[in-house]
Amino acid sequence: MPPPLGFPPHSDAVCAMNDVIFADMLRGANVQNGVARLQLGAMGADGTPQPSGQLLVPLAVLPAFVAAMTDLLRQLEARVRDQTAG
Repeated sequence: MPPPLGFPPHSDAVCAMNDVIFADMLRGANVQNGVARLQLGAMGADGTPQPSGQLLVPLAVLPAFVAAMTDLLRQLEARVRDQTAG
């Protein structure tokens, strides 16, 4: 399988499939060198936002990525609507 767009074949920026980042907020975002960089965060035990990781998405696939996330949100909303209606 070829590496994701924007990364050399042996880049440290490509995470293993078992890397897990919990995020309950988007702390910031910017675009640099054709890559959207999303700074993720999570609420810490003390109630303050803490950084939890960074998601890098090549701009070439960002529209499809956002569309997939939007579709997921619509499916979840429909499921909640069906559960509350029935």
